[in-house]
Amino acid sequence: ISVLGAMKSKTKFKGIIDGAGPVDFTLYPEDKAIKAYIGKVKDYQAALKEASPVYQVSSHTPAMFIYHGHRDKIVNPQHSKNLIEELKQNKVKHEYFDPGWGHLLTFLISKESVKRAIKFIKEN
Repeated sequence: ISVLGAMKSKTKFKGIIDGAGPVDFTLYPEDKAIKAYIGKVKDYQAALKEASPVYQVSSHTPAMFIYHGHRDKIVNPQHSKNLIEELKQNKVKHEYFDPGWGHLLTFLISKESVKRAIKFIKEN
């Protein structure tokens, strides 16, 4: 399930795991894929925010474990930084882990991310 899907779901999740996800579409307003995803709407900026998990954070957001390598060239780490800031402002329990890799290696060889995510979910 996507981060946004988990945040908006009526199902109460124990926690959400976000692995280097694009959570702030306002960072890429001219991206062709994002334009296709959003479609033609009257207020494009408002639609970008509505589709972005970072703008949906509230005090009711489940605890969140975020892992994102600072060398990521595919999904800018600023996505995770913006999300963390919103989680802090809304007093949502969260944990951040930077495995030190880029996007693909974070998923292919970073077993530590998985271990930490599982531990986080079990503790919440």
